[in-house]
Amino acid sequence: MNQLIVLLALLLYGCSTPSDNPSMLSGKRIGTVVQVGDAASFGPLTGNDCRSTAGTETAQRYASVQYFSGRHAHVRIVPLTDGFEVAEGDQVYVKTSGCKDALSR
Repeated sequence: MNQLIVLLALLLYGCSTPSDNPSMLSGKRIGTVVQVGDAASFGPLTGNDCRSTAGTETAQRYASVQYFSGRHAHVRIVPLTDGFEVAEGDQVYVKTSGCKDALSR
């Protein structure tokens, strides 16, 4: 019985919670850049796409970033701010909502 309790405690100890990761509390997830290009290079708009909310200050370059929330993969297309350079395969932090300053390192 004691061995079972120790085993369960070790299994639970290895689990991560959102409160263990400050970036998760701020609405960011670690993601991988899948594609970089102008607005037209990504095809039709998707539900989690910052091109749909771009106003007159439209960014010329965007990045498609894949991140996981639980077991589910999500993709966001977010604007690249001036001076923020990324390439396909780069790991970045991506905001799960909102388009302003959506990427960081």
